[in-house]
Amino acid sequence: MMIGFDTNVLVHAFDPTDAVKHERCSQALQRVFDGREPGAVSAQVLAEFAFVATRKVKHPMPRETAERLVRAIRTSASWTVLPYSAEDVESAVSATGPFWDALIASTLWRNGVRTILTFNGKDFVTSGLAIRTP
Repeated sequence: MMIGFDTNVLVHAFDPTDAVKHERCSQALQRVFDGREPGAVSAQVLAEFAFVATRKVKHPMPRETAERLVRAIRTSASWTVLPYSAEDVESAVSATGPFWDALIASTLWRNGVRTILTFNGKDFVTSGLAIRTP
């Protein structure tokens, strides 16, 4: 079963500020890179990760590092990067939760991903996705 990843899980995997979240998220990503669990992210999640990890965290990573990580996910056989569609945008507009999370949820759902790994479970409660916390 493919697991969808929320932006916050990718960020915590590379931001050591919260050691517990960092370790759990790093392990979750490593399981995917090792081929033990298939992972999915939307192109939106990759974009949000690149922005947050290089600008918004306490210890921003160099842009070159973020670029390498995005490329590693994009080119890995264990990861699937999903584009969002106009249909997904329409669904997010009509959703009751936060727009950007609804867009992630719609993109995952449309592509057959039924589980999301996130620290913001409350934002996905009405999405129909099973919510897992690392």
